[in-house]
Amino acid sequence: MILKLTLTKISKNVSRHGRPPPSLVPPQKRSTKCVDNNLGEIVVHRTINQETEYEIGNTPSKRIRHARMQKGWMIKTLAAKAGITSVCLSNIERQITSVENTTLRKICIALEQPIWFLGCFESMPEDTFFQRLEKARCYHGHTKLEMAKDIGVHVRAIFDWKAKEPCEAVKIKALLYLQILQQV
Repeated sequence: MILKLTLTKISKNVSRHGRPPPSLVPPQKRSTKCVDNNLGEIVVHRTINQETEYEIGNTPSKRIRHARMQKGWMIKTLAAKAGITSVCLSNIERQITSVENTTLRKICIALEQPIWFLGCFESMPEDTFFQRLEKARCYHGHTKLEMAKDIGVHVRAIFDWKAKEPCEAVKIKALLYLQILQQV
């Protein structure tokens, strides 16, 4: 009986890899800001430094795994809360498959993390209007069809914006959609 209690105490404080579980590791210093994204949704913005990025990782799979382990959840637990299969989540974490925006949105809701952070969208380029629009779409967690509906255009019209910017009437709606990037 005494041996069993000792083993239980050790297993709670140190994982099988010799590291303390995430619940015993002090949280990283981050600045957090909540902003309304003009679409009736609240977006949480956190700034991370390079040291934190190195510890957590700079791929969606590493960040999802880190956030899951911070909560102390197993893959099955997160998969059940997100409404996806544990095989799908395991494949995402092991970088066998890439994560779709709709799946990432479910995982973010379950983990209570902003989609831009888990998706590593902060490093996307913003040089052209189309690149800014793509980055805003990812920050919103939308598919291309959802973005087109929010802006009020056909989804194929968006692809024409790679070559040239839209007309002024459409550009005003698109600029409202892009406001999420200015709030970061």
